[in-house]
Amino acid sequence: MLRKTVILLMMITICAYAEWNATGSLLSGQSEHVAVTLGNGNVLSIGGGGSKVCQIYDDLAGTWSYTDSLTIGRQNLEAVLLQDGRVMVIGRIPLWSRAWHVRNL
Repeated sequence: MLRKTVILLMMITICAYAEWNATGSLLSGQSEHVAVTLGNGNVLSIGGGGSKVCQIYDDLAGTWSYTDSLTIGRQNLEAVLLQDGRVMVIGRIPLWSRAWHVRNL
């Protein structure tokens, strides 16, 4: 019981200090996309819904910019930041097969 109480108090403390702030909008709308936090604190928004579009959010400036697109649009995708700074993306492509793509950023 004590452990559950401590965890609950921790969650309440974190939520009490959380604050939402408005920031820049994506340059083009994306749905079913994924986002990965890069090593420098920026956020990479990747494709989704079959789109190849990728955008980077600059945490310091609060703005979005386009970056290199995926070679093939993907759906139901997942992405992970690799130890060397690259981002690996995997997801369904139009032929219902699995494909992977690694990009240097």
